Amino acid sequence: MNNKLQIITQALLCCFLLIVFGCETEQLVTDEQTPQTKSIQSAKTWFDKYESNGINYELFQNLEYNWNEAKKAKSEDGTETIIVPIVELKEDREEIWSQKLYLYKLGTGDYKVLLFEIYPDKDVPSDSQTIEGGDFNGYMAAWDLKMGFVRASRFKNNQVIENGIVAVISIDKMATSKAPAISPCVDDMCQEGPGGLGDGKAPPPRPPVQLRPVVVTGPSTGAPVVYTPRTPATGGGGTSPGGFTSPGGGSSGGGVTAPTPVQIIDALTGKAKCIYEKLKSSSSGFENAIKKFDGEFTLYDLKLTINNNLSLNVYGETQPPVNYVTEIQINNNSLNNLSDLGKATVFAHEIIHAEIFRKMLIAAQKGSLDSNNMTVQEQTNYVNSLKNNFPGLYDYYFKRYKPTWNHEMMASHYRSVIADIIQQFDNKRLPRSTYEAVTWVGLGKLDTNLTTIAWDNLSETEKAVINKLINDNFYNGPSNCN
Repeated sequence: MNNKLQIITQALLCCFLLIVFGCETEQLVTDEQTPQTKSIQSAKTWFDKYESNGINYELFQNLEYNWNEAKKAKSEDGTETIIVPIVELKEDREEIWSQKLYLYKLGTGDYKVLLFEIYPDKDVPSDSQTIEGGDFNGYMAAWDLKMGFVRASRFKNNQVIENGIVAVISIDKMATSKAPAISPCVDDMCQEGPGGLGDGKAPPPRPPVQLRPVVVTGPSTGAPVVYTPRTPATGGGGTSPGGFTSPGGGSSGGGVTAPTPVQIIDALTGKAKCIYEKLKSSSSGFENAIKKFDGEFTLYDLKLTINNNLSLNVYGETQPPVNYVTEIQINNNSLNNLSDLGKATVFAHEIIHAEIFRKMLIAAQKGSLDSNNMTVQEQTNYVNSLKNNFPGLYDYYFKRYKPTWNHEMMASHYRSVIADIIQQFDNKRLPRSTYEAVTWVGLGKLDTNLTTIAWDNLSETEKAVINKLINDNFYNGPSNCN
């Protein structure tokens, strides 16, 4: 009996020791995973806030992210990266495409995020259908959750052989039509080309631009993604999937590629320089507008220059983007006739023009906006991207086009933004109604040929009150930047 009891006691002791050692081992494993778990949780906290801040791109509004399967890794360039699988909505279990969310750590609590879609070639062995296998064959596309398409490439034997664009095509209703031509200018109100702020007549008219046929899509219950080659083949020396999924995307950026980032080029002098520096330090609205061209990963740059050869009654002019750079030209000579509030209004007006151009570049996925240098497919993508990402801009630029479309849009939707900027600059010295009146310069005003529908809808009494406030404050008033 004692022997049996001893054997049972020894057995229980062994079980107890196994349980204890097992728990210690499990605890050690848990402790080793803690840093990774913390990194993933930090990324998730940031992403939840990012995703809820504003509207996501139409195709990616209701994705299901599998954070339980998220893993911490390093990109090919060494950037700490969190990779989150996405629960794909597949109609057929045999479909082999996949989606993954990549969050790149920029600093403490800050990330850059891209969504990657992987379309393996079904006719190659299974080992060549995964980007982790080292011999990937197929297509990859990168998307920005807020703005849409970024870049796409075709891979063969783990190397990029072709860059391209991704066209989202409606499967439901499709018709071929022509985009409306830009109407020829018939009076002095035409504002094709640069956007500017001035008192005199608009620049000379440019000939109308006839757009080539585009595909017009109707409502759809689905949107298959079609890869369209865009640039010449890169050749055998192209980047690998690891380079494609690095923050900069390696050398494969067939969608958006930019020159070495210059961000903001400040070549201002004199009065313009003085006002610009004061605006940056006093107006959070102006500072936030400038920051959109000054981020580490932005592709869209801003150049501020002096052009005293502009007409005396033109205070500033924003040129259409060239090679991803939007240039704002300021006429220091014309600023002599303005108060500091007037000078600040010139900058606020022009920065809105630059912001409109920035959004158009995002939609075009090109460095310029010349439709004559776009293929039919690029024009199609451009129009659809405007419609999906910036419906208000699409409405003015395409749907109900007028030669003065940019000023029409500003008069209806951006005057309050301009008023906020100049009110902060002026330290709220005047009533709000005064700042709102001053914003009409370049968008209406009684002594100018530049007018808008919004201005024309005002009564003559309202116009007279606004005109007096402009004369008293835009032209006259404190002027310390000389």
